[in-house]
Parts: sequence; structure tokens; C-alpha cells
Amino acid sequence: MTVDPERSSPNTSLTDRIGSRLSIAAKNTASTIASDRAIVAFLIAVFILRTYLSDWNSYWNDEILSVYVHGIWNPTILDSVVALSEGSIHPPLYQFLLYAWMTVLGDGEVATRMLSNIAVTLSGYVLYRIIRLGWSRYVAFAVAASYTVMSVPMTYAVESRSYGLTMLLATVSMALLLKTLLALKSSGNWSIGGHWPTVIGVVLANIGLVMTHYYNVFWLIAQALAFAFFIVVERRPRDWWKPMLVGGALSLAAPITFLVLWGQSFFTKYGRLSDSFAVEGSSASTTPWDLFISIVLRANLTEIRLLVPAVALLLAAAGLLSLWRIFQNRRTTSGSRDWLYAMLLIWSALPLLITYLVFTIAGVERYSLRYFVFAVPPFTALIVLGLVTLVLLVQRKPLETGKPGIPTTTLIAALVALMIVPAGFEAATQRKHDWRGNVARVIQVVESAPETEYFLVETGFQDQSRAIVYFERFSDDVRPDRVFTMSEERVGDYSQLLAAIPPSADRLLVFFNHLGVKRMPDLPVALDAEFERIHAQLDVNGRGYIVWDLSRPTE
Repeated sequence: MTVDPERSSPNTSLTDRIGSRLSIAAKNTASTIASDRAIVAFLIAVFILRTYLSDWNSYWNDEILSVYVHGIWNPTILDSVVALSEGSIHPPLYQFLLYAWMTVLGDGEVATRMLSNIAVTLSGYVLYRIIRLGWSRYVAFAVAASYTVMSVPMTYAVESRSYGLTMLLATVSMALLLKTLLALKSSGNWSIGGHWPTVIGVVLANIGLVMTHYYNVFWLIAQALAFAFFIVVERRPRDWWKPMLVGGALSLAAPITFLVLWGQSFFTKYGRLSDSFAVEGSSASTTPWDLFISIVLRANLTEIRLLVPAVALLLAAAGLLSLWRIFQNRRTTSGSRDWLYAMLLIWSALPLLITYLVFTIAGVERYSLRYFVFAVPPFTALIVLGLVTLVLLVQRKPLETGKPGIPTTTLIAALVALMIVPAGFEAATQRKHDWRGNVARVIQVVESAPETEYFLVETGFQDQSRAIVYFERFSDDVRPDRVFTMSEERVGDYSQLLAAIPPSADRLLVFFNHLGVKRMPDLPVALDAEFERIHAQLDVNGRGYIVWDLSRPTE
């Protein structure tokens, strides 16, 4: 019998044993990454490309909230969390990490967006490891590479918001859960004793998820149901109670943590915003199928006629085949690939169904597509594995152990690339709200006529200037004099704005940044009735500026 000297030596401290285990784990991780050097090199290359593109667009409203309003405009990291609790319903993990990140690297677009870029890059590698649980390195490469250049990951890897972190934590959580469940099934040994590190990892990732975005709770519910489904299928009824009890207890760790750390702030803020969630009647305005099509399929696929229904049909067929084979192979040591595909499909679809049911029952809803990014990571895996399964069926190879071959895998990867790369390229190079350019143009207008006194009005939701970020970058003198808010527009009272204009002002410049003219249609009409409009520069969305001459009132 081999004796572990660490375990047998009474002089070995707990710290030494933990250090030894961490050292072994680090060596194993390094060895794994080295063996996967192709995907690592690809992910690094895409990471560098996205870093280069990080300065392509300026910050916009939500990013300014993250970086400045709830970020470095607060003196300490704790003050940042307090500011978030007072001004937002969102939990603080991402904000906490971003503040610490900016303390070291600064608040520039490239620096702050790099945090999301790293998260999305790591999620690509974790997805690769998920596919390696049942398939070859070549198939896993095709999945992870196509995911990395897909539209939604490309979008949120270059934004200073929490959605990249959501994709990473969801991928890590599911990777650890699948590793544990598939190991239990394939070994036939249902003792969880040797799997506690991965189980604890699932719990920690889930806590991170729910502390990153409150909508992630829908994903956690779906994961718990997927675990329960696995136990019901693979274990006999008399053996259900123990794993259900343990799984249920561990599943509650994340929501309990959320309630303890953020519950009071969340429910207080939700009470103020409840009217914006309410809908008439008791039915939500969309369906789970609409959500899946919008968030997972249409958002990531190239606009090719019939591509969306064709992919949906492929996923449905492969999913039904996997479920049929799962029941054929239940309570045996085979069927890992089928469970892998079924879990990926559950991961992508079930949270959307749960969201719909909750909204329908509660009579409230808020369908912001970015809130559901947790459903996106398995998408390319579902396409690639669906096509590989189809090839194996045609070739009459066993679905459990068959390999499609490198040429076939390469062809499938090329086909998937045609489906998703154009949309990913468009997402990476799309021009968004050009706050930086609009502010620069406003400053140019003001500074080009130094003898003219401008009264500069910014539009926004709150009376605190958001565009001040770029005014301070580009000019030492030009600043917004006042913010005209959406609440003032709704009331239709312009008297305070007019009263704020000093008698010495020659011109009035209203800057439409986040809220375009289309969102504030009455303000220009009211000002046209008082003054003569002399210049306007607005884009197709109504963002830009309008200038009025204050010295020549309209008769």
C-alpha cells in the first residue's frame, strides 16, 4: 500500500497540506492549458483584437454609471457600493471589482473594458473544458472559438458593464456541476465525498452570479431543476432523498447570501420602481419562444433567410434525440454525451421559460435582452454538437463514442463560422452612442465663438450631468450649465429652464446625448416658440445638439 507522507506525518501542518494541494492543482492546470495551446492561442488573439477595439466607441450612459457615478466619483470602494445601493437596484459584485480594477489601471475606455474582455475570454476557455468532458479537442476548439467571436460575447466584452462577468460565472458554475454529475454517472460510484471541491465551486460561482445581477436568479432556479431532473432519471426513487436534500441546501446558499447582503437595498429600490415593472392583466407580453429566438438565435446569427428556423429545428431535433437516449441509458454508466447536450439546452432555454412563468404569475415584467446573457454561452456548442451528431448518424457511428474526424470537424467549424462571424464582426465594429464625439462638437461650437456667451443645457434622466466626463477631458472651461430632466419633459413645465437662462447669455445650446430629440419631442417645440433656432446637428436617432439665438425672440 502506498502511504501519503503528508497524511501520515504528524508534523505536517494543515497550512502545509493546503499549500501542497494548491501547488499540485496549479501544476495540473498549467499542464492542461499547455495541452490546449491551440485554443489558448486563439482566445489570446481574439482578446488582443477586442482590446484594440475597446476604444472604438465612447462610454455611454450605463457605462458612465458604472465607471463614474457608482465608481470613481466616490472616494472609496465602500462609498461606491453605498452609492450603488442608493441609486440602483443591481447588486454590487461587478461594481466592487471594477472599482478595485480602476484603482490600479485607471478609468479609460480600454482599461475598464478590459475587465469584461478578460471575463468573456475566460468563459470561452471554460466552455472549451465543458465540451472536452465528452468530445475531442477539435470539436471543443470549434465550439469555443466560434463562441468567442459570436455577436453577444463580442458586444459585452467591450463594455464596462456586468454582463461579461455573468457569462463567465454561469459557464464556470455549469462546468463544475457537469463535471461532478458526469463523473458520478460514468463511474457508477454515487459518493460525493471526492467531489466536494467542485461542489463548493458551484456554490461560490452561484453566489457570484446572484451578486452580479438579480435576473441571474432565474438561471439558478433552472440549474437546480436540471440537477433534480438528473437525480430523478439516474437514481432509483429510494435514493432520491439524500442528493435532493444536499442539492436543495446548496442551491439555497446563493439566494440566502443575496438576501443577507443586499436584500434590504434590493426590495427598497424595487418598491420605488414597481410601477415600471407592472403590466395590465396577468399575462406577459412575450413568450419563452420569442425570448429564445431574440436572445440566443437572432442576436447571434447572420441574417440569412431561413437560418433561424433551420438552427432552431436542428437544436430541437438534437435535444429530443438526447432526451430519448438519456432514458434509454438511465442508471447505467453510459450516456455522458447525451446528458452534456441536454444540460446545455436546458442551460440556454429553461431560464427563459422560468422568467416567463414568474412574470405571468406575478403580473410584472421587464424584458431587457441583455439581462438574459446567461443563456448565450452554450449556443455554439448546441449548433456544433447538433451537426456532429447528425454526421455520426449519417456515418452510422456510435453516438456515445464516435468521432467525426478532423476534416469533418473542420467543415462543421467553417459552416458555423459562416453563421456567426458576420454578426460578430458587426457587433465588434458597430458605432454606438457617440457621447465623446458629440461633446467634442459642442465644445468646438462654443470655443469657435469666444465673444458669444452660451447657456449649455444637457438632457438626461437625473439632474446630475453624465456628459461632464468628456467635457472635463476635452476642455478646461466648457461645462453644462443645467440638466433638463425627463421628469420635467413629462410634466411639460419649461418655466424653470427659461428662468435659469442668465440675461447675459447670447445663445442657448441644448445637448441631446443619451435621450435624443425623439425622447424629448416637446422641448424643442417649446424653445422654438420662445427663441429663433439657428443651428442643429442631430443624428438619425435624434442625438446631438440644437442652438437657439436668445437675442432675437420669435414674434
